[in-house]
Amino acid sequence: MELNQGQKWETDAALRQGMGALHQIVSRGLDTAHKNALKPDDYKKMSGGIMTQFTYIVENCKLEPEADAQLHILLGNISQGVDVIEGKVSGEQPEEGLIKMAQALNSYGSYFDHPNWKNFDVSH
Repeated sequence: MELNQGQKWETDAALRQGMGALHQIVSRGLDTAHKNALKPDDYKKMSGGIMTQFTYIVENCKLEPEADAQLHILLGNISQGVDVIEGKVSGEQPEEGLIKMAQALNSYGSYFDHPNWKNFDVSH
């Protein structure tokens, strides 16, 4: 991914709303995963919530073409995380999908202008 001539890309209200909701879902998931309390049904619910926001962003977000191209890279990374959560990637545990999504959301905060965005600590 790349910045807009050294600056973060502009966002719109739909993108900020969808990404904020994704942040909440992933945050709750990571908190529960750290307690080893996530069950397969929890991952299914999480996946459904993530895909709802994903669809909302795709249908409602209107960005400049260059910013949209960067967003699509990011959404692709989130989609890969969903595949892991849903057990579609052999050899990877669902928790790893949450970490992939947290990393993608951190990239969002690095490349897109979203006031008060908080990155995840994915160092552990």
